[in-house]
Amino acid sequence: MPYQIIDAGAYLNGQVRAGIITQEDADLIHEFCEERKATKHIAEATALVTSKGLSKFAPSIAPFKQCTTLDIIKGINSVETKWKQNTRRLRIYYLKEFAHWLVDEGYNSTINIKKLDSIKPPTADKATKTASQMISEEKIDEMIRSCKTSRDRALIAFMYEGALRPIEVREATWNQITFDQYGAIFNTSKKTGKPRYIRLIRYFGYLASWKADYHPGVPEGDARVFVTGPGKILSRQYFHDIIARAAQAAGLKDVFPYIIRHSRITAMVTQKIPESVIKLQAWGNIATPMMATYTHLSNDQMDDVLLETAGVKRVGRPKGPSMKPVQCQDCSVINVPGAQFCYKCGRSLTGDSLTKMERMKRDVYENPDELIAFLQDLKKEREGKGP
Repeated sequence: MPYQIIDAGAYLNGQVRAGIITQEDADLIHEFCEERKATKHIAEATALVTSKGLSKFAPSIAPFKQCTTLDIIKGINSVETKWKQNTRRLRIYYLKEFAHWLVDEGYNSTINIKKLDSIKPPTADKATKTASQMISEEKIDEMIRSCKTSRDRALIAFMYEGALRPIEVREATWNQITFDQYGAIFNTSKKTGKPRYIRLIRYFGYLASWKADYHPGVPEGDARVFVTGPGKILSRQYFHDIIARAAQAAGLKDVFPYIIRHSRITAMVTQKIPESVIKLQAWGNIATPMMATYTHLSNDQMDDVLLETAGVKRVGRPKGPSMKPVQCQDCSVINVPGAQFCYKCGRSLTGDSLTKMERMKRDVYENPDELIAFLQDLKKEREGKGP
């Protein structure tokens, strides 16, 4: 069964058919969201989340044109134990904005705005993710390599190295990506509206491979970078399934797309990348307060940083495979971590095995006199045969 893109309008129609909200209330929510798109430039995904939140309140508050301030208060109190803290916070925010809009548009004259404004949503819970949930770079590499298609490998690699949000990956276009001698650059202002310069080095080879395999259409201009077989944008569910399959193949459980962004930001901290660089790449804002929300260091990771800074080497710990990109000594192309041969010129990158051409080069370099003698003998042989 093909994946379908569910927008706010389709969701509301489904709620009406299910008898959860009336057509009149659905129309009010839809009008509110459409106006926010025009005035506040919210994305369709935000409109969908807003519609879902307001629909959840509808059974206890609606009809919206007749609801009172007390109805709204009772509705908020009724979900105190039903929803998680951050869900309540977001949905109460949407409900208050919606109530303001109902009054401003003249749809409801009974709501007391002053009393409504005295209702404070719960504070944000910044401890929703833990250090134990973070995915290591080794496991990210396993996820990438487990994928069956170049598109899926590129998608996970692109999302991780860029510390990107799912919406930024799903809606990325080829004109936002530039390839150069060091890898690739992705420019986006999605979600925050702030321009972000994102350098891709380690995994850009996967993106280049997908560009070469890209279908249908041509990988240029405003064509989506990641598309379905028929060339459509990936739905949220389709996107989630790609991540889930790769995580399962890597032996991971309960992995959701956003944890990849959290894991990358945490890894950048442990690698001692300057905080200003992390903030600019992940948020486009050097003054963002979000580092505290996205950094989840384990005690072991903190020890690594502190001991290394103090010049102390940890002993008795086996080294895992290198997660650094490998630059070819011959053509300077940057290859993905773990690559054994350069994808451009074919040179061995590991030192464990030499190609036939490399062995010949080495023999010539180490035994030039033998080569000269061989060429002289060959010349005499040909001259002796005559025309």
